[in-house]
Amino acid sequence: EIRVLHKLHARQYDLLDQGLQRQVEEAKSAWKARRQHVEACKQEEYELHSKVVSQEQRTKALKTTLEKTWRQMEDMQQSVSRSRAVLEARANGDWSADLDESTMCGKSRQMAEELQQHMEVRQELNSQRNQVQAATEVLGQQRVYSSRLEDFVRKISGGGGRYVLPLPLKREAQRLMKAATTQQREVSALLQEAL
Repeated sequence: EIRVLHKLHARQYDLLDQGLQRQVEEAKSAWKARRQHVEACKQEEYELHSKVVSQEQRTKALKTTLEKTWRQMEDMQQSVSRSRAVLEARANGDWSADLDESTMCGKSRQMAEELQQHMEVRQELNSQRNQVQAATEVLGQQRVYSSRLEDFVRKISGGGGRYVLPLPLKREAQRLMKAATTQQREVSALLQEAL
C-alpha cells in the first residue's frame, strides 16, 4: 500500500512537473515573441523618427527658399512702385523722370517667375506638413502599442498572473524594459530638438 501511494505521489509530481515545464516553455515562447515584436516596433519607431527629422530638414530648406523668394518679390514690388511713379510723373507731363523700359520688362518677367516659384514652394510646404502630420500620427499609434506591450512585459516579468517566469528571464525582461525606457527618452529628446 505504501508502494502504491509512493508511485501515486511520484506520478502526480511528474504530471505537475510536466505541466509547469509546459507553462514555462509557453511563457518563454510568448516572451520571445513579445521581445521580437518590441524590437521591431523600436526599429520602426526609429525609422519613422528619421523620416520626420529628414522632412523637418527639408521643410527648413524650403522655408529658406521661400524667404529668399519673398525678399526678391518685395524688391520687385519696390521696383514696380518706382516704375509706376515714373509713369505717373510722365503722364502728368514730367518727362524728366528716368524709366528704363528694358529693366521693367525683365523685372516683370523675373517677378512672374519668382511668383511661380513661390507658389511651388508653398505647395511643397503644405505637402511636407501633411506628411509630417501623418508620420506623427503613425508614431503616436506605435507609441501607444509599444506602451501596451511594455505593460504586458512588466506584468508577466513582475510575477503573478498565469505565467511564472524563471529568474533569468525576469532579469532579461527588466533589462530590456530599462533599455526601452532609455531609448524612448532619447527619441523624445531627438524629436524635441527636431521641432
